[in-house]
Amino acid sequence: MLAVSLLGPLRLDAGSVAKIIGAPTGLTNQANPTIYIGGDGVISYRYKLGDGDYSDEIPVDTPISFGADVTILGQQFTAGTLTLQAFLESSEDFISSVTTSNVNVDTPIVFVLNGKRLFLQDDNVLYIEGTNIDELIVYMNNSPGTPAVIVDQSLSSGNGYITYDLKTSTSQTDFVRIVNHSGSTASFRIDLNGMLFASDADVLSAIQAMPPEYPNEPLQRKVWRFIRDNRYHWYGITDHGWDMPSPALFFNSIGFGFCDQSAELYCQFMTSLGYQARRWLFTAHTTSEVLINGRWEMYDADIGVYYYNSQGQVAGVAELATDPSLITNPIDPLPSAPSYCFSQVMADIYSSPGAPYPPWSYGDTNYLLEIQVPPGGSLDLPALFAAPLHTPYRVDVPTYTNARLTIPRNWAGTFSTPFVLHSIGYEGPHTLSVIGKDADGNWQTDPTVVSWTTDSWPPVTTASEEGGEVTLLADEPATIHYTIDGTTPTMGSPVYDGPFPISSTTIVSYFAVDLAGNQESVQYFNPPPVTGVALTMDKSSPQVQGAVVTFTGAATGGSGSYQYYFTYRNPNTGLWSVGQAYSGNPSWVWDTTGATPGVYIVQVWARSAGSTASYEAWAGVYYSIVSPP
Repeated sequence: MLAVSLLGPLRLDAGSVAKIIGAPTGLTNQANPTIYIGGDGVISYRYKLGDGDYSDEIPVDTPISFGADVTILGQQFTAGTLTLQAFLESSEDFISSVTTSNVNVDTPIVFVLNGKRLFLQDDNVLYIEGTNIDELIVYMNNSPGTPAVIVDQSLSSGNGYITYDLKTSTSQTDFVRIVNHSGSTASFRIDLNGMLFASDADVLSAIQAMPPEYPNEPLQRKVWRFIRDNRYHWYGITDHGWDMPSPALFFNSIGFGFCDQSAELYCQFMTSLGYQARRWLFTAHTTSEVLINGRWEMYDADIGVYYYNSQGQVAGVAELATDPSLITNPIDPLPSAPSYCFSQVMADIYSSPGAPYPPWSYGDTNYLLEIQVPPGGSLDLPALFAAPLHTPYRVDVPTYTNARLTIPRNWAGTFSTPFVLHSIGYEGPHTLSVIGKDADGNWQTDPTVVSWTTDSWPPVTTASEEGGEVTLLADEPATIHYTIDGTTPTMGSPVYDGPFPISSTTIVSYFAVDLAGNQESVQYFNPPPVTGVALTMDKSSPQVQGAVVTFTGAATGGSGSYQYYFTYRNPNTGLWSVGQAYSGNPSWVWDTTGATPGVYIVQVWARSAGSTASYEAWAGVYYSIVSPP
């Protein structure tokens, strides 16, 4: 618990001194240690972690075990394990709730927050609305003795709303802490500085209420400006599509993605506001259009640009394809747009737009920002509480922040997760304090204290080549081992100490080991790329719902040893799902039982074994599933 104890360590006559046995020391990768308590004459003990509460009295033969049972999407894990972390990073669905039981020590649940929107200022406004909120204690973590100032509230039987004012002169290192001192779970909506959205409708309301950037700024431009300013271009957090249906979830908890996500968000917003919108897919880009007064206007929120035609109107994609000088020799160019927006490369992209696509249909996502804090638990935000944040492409996210929900020991139950889960476990610094009791009932006066820092995240190493030399760079202090002779590197392989030359056929194999002893899996650089891939199936389209279809990829070129990835798009939701993750198996078996009738897009991606590219070649087919007669 993080609440201040009403009892504290009982200061009685000096009793026997507790010994702490088996605790980690220094920097360690032990995420789930079991710690024993002993000492001459000690028959029982109490302990606390950090500045939390002391536990109830525990028999000396009962150890302290760092762990908790965690159930997510019907699967059970142990908090702090790499198995759980791998599941969180590869989940095919948004995780909307978590169940915990057998919580042996206070267990942190860390969420991802949008780093473009969630940050502290010198003067902050915190709004909380919900049930059982009257015994919440709110303060800045650097000033635990100074409660937040309540500037407005309306409560009845513990339910209602409270508005707090929190000031800090150390906004870069401070964060807000909310502690639940009641005996019941507090359930509430939260907003910090007007930057968190309660629902998808709340996002639309915020866009409509934006002050105009100039007189009579049209709504379609406000939507473009909102997306441009509240997200950034980066590898998506998932390749399963669950980050897109809810704009509120995206802008609360993610805030990054590629151009297709930006275009889709624009179309979602404009469609919800009553406009007709569509997406354009180019060879290397995706953008969005909206129909205004009978003509199409293109707004690209991903790179932050739109263009004017000779009549001073916002140009559409067809106009830009017909007259590329609107791009390369722009009329009244946007000063905020990057210079490459007006390059020949961009004009070439727009020269062959293909066909437009309607926005995906998601229906009502029913997203609601609601947080539950158990009795004795706490919520901290915003700050970095877990690192790194991985994408499916072995690229770490550069800008994000976190919220941390601490589940107190011995609490069991289910709580909703309105943000993307980052980690569940015991990363970071720990201080364990223990007081022992002897047979006469005397408690130890001064606690026995040990400290350690847990880091169980393997490092991520990237390779790059310039001028015929390869550079290997780990994302944290680490020792990198590598080979260039085709063998698998081991701990006895050469240690990287600087760039080294390679030929066009050299394959570099490498891994890193960080200071805590975490070892990265072997990675590869410079395998020859796949030049093409064909996709076939054992049953022609269409097939009746329930058919079992085998899709097979056949790559060419490259190293001769390939990996295949199969994905398919639902025609009704627009969401892509992973049929089979990257593996050496060239075939994927699709059981269409339960598949919604419609025309699916099925794709296979291929790459040389050892390549870290997202893909080197791909092929796709349309495949129809029809209802049984």
